[in-house]
Amino acid sequence: MKKIKRILELRFAFKLSHRAIGCDVGMVRGSVSRILERATVANLTWPLPDGMTDAELEAILCPSTARSAS
Repeated sequence: MKKIKRILELRFAFKLSHRAIGCDVGMVRGSVSRILERATVANLTWPLPDGMTDAELEAILCPSTARSAS
């Protein structure tokens, strides 16, 4: 979850490109793009809402992963 939060921070707070974010977090640009697309669809903003848990963030951005982990 730390990587996802870092991706959101780098994009929304620092306005970095998907490629630069990928280099920072060690992910390919396409994966960064998918996470940011999901965040946009979910209307997430940075900073994240107070009290949002890692589980809530995962359920929003990765619903299939969150379901299989339950």
